[in-house]
Amino acid sequence: SGVETKEMKDQYIQSQMKLVPENQQNRDKYYKNFETLYKKYEAKDIGKEMVIISQGIANNDVNALYASRSIGQAYQDFSQELMKIEVPVNLYSDHLKISNSIYKTGQAVLNLSYSLADPLNGMSDIATYKKYSDEMVSNVENLTNSIVE
Repeated sequence: SGVETKEMKDQYIQSQMKLVPENQQNRDKYYKNFETLYKKYEAKDIGKEMVIISQGIANNDVNALYASRSIGQAYQDFSQELMKIEVPVNLYSDHLKISNSIYKTGQAVLNLSYSLADPLNGMSDIATYKKYSDEMVSNVENLTNSIVE
């Protein structure tokens, strides 16, 4: 049997979003705000978590795993800030999916930070991380296609 992923509930719902009419000005503003937030959190090492976690596991280095916790938290903070920006109504579905998948990726990273203490759970956490990380990438691609259209 394969390694099971942990199902995570969505953190956010549509009613929490700040929706604005769809027009070029709002779309440009949205894209700029999204990009600004992405760059802010990229500086907090989001996307580099697997390197840090794998080094921690390979070297039995608890400190590396602790460091990954701040990245997991950064993902969750990123998702919370994304939910505060104004979203053109036609992009709400993609935006909501992205915010939720970023949050879940952060939760998966936080769970992974405990994998030295619990290797069996760690396997499931890696599978869960991959699931939500892949979902996040796919959701961003969909959003990008929506913005370009």
